[in-house]
Amino acid sequence: MGKKSSKRKSSKKKKVYLFSRVNEGDVYTVVIEDYSDKGEGIARVKDTAIFIPGAKIGEIVKVKITSVKFKKARGDIISRIGVVQ
Repeated sequence: MGKKSSKRKSSKKKKVYLFSRVNEGDVYTVVIEDYSDKGEGIARVKDTAIFIPGAKIGEIVKVKITSVKFKKARGDIISRIGVVQ
């Protein structure tokens, strides 16, 4: 009996979720609704929570999505448009 070589293929492929509602690189105009435990602003788009560092509740901001995981996403502020009255 010879030895079997058990080489595992490790792939660093990016996971693609078929049910993803937002995609990396998308730009949205959102209203910040809440804060996370880390102090990031939270907005919701298409049933996905977007965490935005530096955003305050009630602000209207234009956001670029930087990463997506399941129903959570991270985004960076492109511009601040105003405040909800």
